[in-house]
Formats: sequence, C-alpha cells, structure tokens
Amino acid sequence: MPPLAVGDVLQCLKGECVEKNTQAPSAFTDATLLAAMTGITRFVTDNEVRKVLKENDGLGTEATRAGIIELLFKRNFLARQGKQIRATEAGCGLINSLPESTTLPDMTAHWESLLNAIVDEQASYGDFMGSLIPRLHGLIEESCATLPIALKGVKSTKPAYRKRRKKVASGKAGRKKTAA
Repeated sequence: MPPLAVGDVLQCLKGECVEKNTQAPSAFTDATLLAAMTGITRFVTDNEVRKVLKENDGLGTEATRAGIIELLFKRNFLARQGKQIRATEAGCGLINSLPESTTLPDMTAHWESLLNAIVDEQASYGDFMGSLIPRLHGLIEESCATLPIALKGVKSTKPAYRKRRKKVASGKAGRKKTAA
C-alpha cells in the first residue's frame, strides 16, 4: 500500500454489497457472565468510568460476584435454559422499571471513586452517605412510578424458598400447642 496522508484523494476500484442478517448477542453462561462482570469496561464509553472500573477489577469483588448471580436466580430474575442464562419476565420488568442510570456501570464507578476518596481521607463517610441517601430516595421514586407499567402482564412465579413449619412434640407439623 502506498503511503497516505490526510486529505489525499483516492479512487475506489471495486465495491461489494454483501447481504447478511444481524444476530442478537449470544446469551451468557455462568463463565461468560462472571467474565463480563470482571471485564465490564468493554461496555463503557466514558474514559473516566472505564478507568475506575479497571482499577477496581469490574463490578463486585471476586468473592461477591457468584453470590450476586445466585441471588438473582433465587429471586427468579434469572433462569437457566441449558447452559444459557436468561432474564425472566420479572427480571426484564425490573430492568425496565429502573432509571437508566442504575442499569449502567457508571453509578458503581462513581460510588467506588467516593469510597476510595474516603480510604484516602479526602472525603468523609458522612459526606458519602449525605449525598447517597437523597439520591437513593429519588431513584426509588422514579422506579415506583414506572414499576406498574414495566411489570404489566408479568405473571408471578412461586418463590424458590419456602417457610418451614415448626414441628411440635407429637411430630405433626402445623399444629400449635395450647396451654391447658
């Protein structure tokens, strides 16, 4: 290829139009979801946010990532289809009810920056909480406004947990002892 400079005029000798269909991104598996949480910077466009997330090794910590995912399964926001992990109807409804700022990694990066400033004694815990609490109240209000619309038509599923009944001395469950 000859040397090129900005502003050089070139002539295209051949062009080709190829017809293809777009494809949705492939679904996450356990391994790819954990890798995405670690490498979340791939999904971030803001350089400052990317820098903070890179310094903190992505979303969550190595010790908490798997627990976060399992909690989403227990609460029926995620479901497995073979090896693939998919958001359930309730999971999609929850995502759709959240303000956009809470669905992006930017908020996590901002909080990490503030927490690092506390560690470096450049900010105080009181300042962090003082700004966080009103922000959380605002986010909750926004979510409550869109929650009924976002969850419209979503069918409830049985929770993954059940309360255990205490067994009485006779061995039968469900009966309460009464004093005579």
